[in-house]
Amino acid sequence: MLNNKWRHGKTSWESLEPFPWTNLPGFSSGALPMPVMLDPEVGREIALYIIDYTSFARQIAALRPFHLSLKTGLVSCQAGPILFLLFWLSHPRSRWLPTLRSRSEPFAAFEYFVNPHDPSMTEPLRDLANQSYWHVFVIGPGDETLNFLELPNNYGLETVLPDVDRAVSTFPMVSFDAAKAEFQARYTLDDLFTFD
Repeated sequence: MLNNKWRHGKTSWESLEPFPWTNLPGFSSGALPMPVMLDPEVGREIALYIIDYTSFARQIAALRPFHLSLKTGLVSCQAGPILFLLFWLSHPRSRWLPTLRSRSEPFAAFEYFVNPHDPSMTEPLRDLANQSYWHVFVIGPGDETLNFLELPNNYGLETVLPDVDRAVSTFPMVSFDAAKAEFQARYTLDDLFTFD
C-alpha cells in the first residue's frame, strides 16, 4: 500500500521536472496513469497524466471547475478480455454533476485500455485505487506541464479490480492488440458512457 500522506501545498506544478514524453512512440493524446515522486518523504505514487498535443490542451488546463469523472468496464473479446477506463471532464457551463443517465456533452474525454493479464498495466491501477488523492497533470504541446491538480479519490476504481482478477483466471489473452481492435470496432466513445 502506498503512503497516502500528502502535505498539501508543498509542491507546485511549476517546480516539477518535465517528463520525457518522447519515450512514448506514437502517443499523441489520452490519459495515462504513471509513477511519479512528488515528495521523497511521501514516496512513490501513481499520477494521472492528461495529454493533448494540440492547442486544445490550454483550454483543458484552464478548465474551472476541473471536474474529472471516470467510467470503467470489462469486456470479453474473442482475442481476450479488455478493461477500459473512460476519463472525462465536465463542460464548464454545465451546472450538473455527470451521471450515467443524465449527462450533457463532456468538455473532453480520454480512453485508456488495459490488458488484465499484464501486471505492468494493472498494478498502477491498484495503486491509484488505493491513494487518498489523485494528482493530475495536464500536458500540452512540447511536453509542457500546463496544470497540476490534487483531487480527492472518489472514483471507485477499486470496484472493478475483483472483476479484473476473475477475468484473468477465466479468460486467456490471445492478443491484446487484436482484443483492443475488436473492442474499438464494436463500441464507439458514446457507447462507453452508457456501458453496463
